[in-house]
Amino acid sequence: GKTPPPTVGWVHTDKLECGRCRFKGHALRLRADDSPQESWKALVRDSSQRLQKCSHNIYAFRWDDKSGGGFSDDGEKQAGSRLLTMLEQSDQRNVLVVVSRWYGGSHLGAQRFRAIADAAKEALSLLPPNDASA
Repeated sequence: GKTPPPTVGWVHTDKLECGRCRFKGHALRLRADDSPQESWKALVRDSSQRLQKCSHNIYAFRWDDKSGGGFSDDGEKQAGSRLLTMLEQSDQRNVLVVVSRWYGGSHLGAQRFRAIADAAKEALSLLPPNDASA
């Protein structure tokens, strides 16, 4: 059979406005053989999401407690590590969360972290439950 396109399984939020910036959350339930980095690249390349033009595609992923997780700020300082902390605090496992930011010309300061967290939480809430037996 044909392998499904790499962006199958993603859930996406609507764009959230904050100041003149826009944010959009994406989340993916990771399978054991998935590469979070490759999944992230495939998402950014997926033309239907139009993410090539955004300023940042920040991501964090977490496996289970044994395997840990990782993140990328994608140029938005501290944003990725904050996303990973959020995944740990909410005990999200086997997930990859991405927040896309389109810069609108106004600096948001610390407010941007709240917008990034909101977009991430909304995306995670759209994921199907984590099926441990999968």
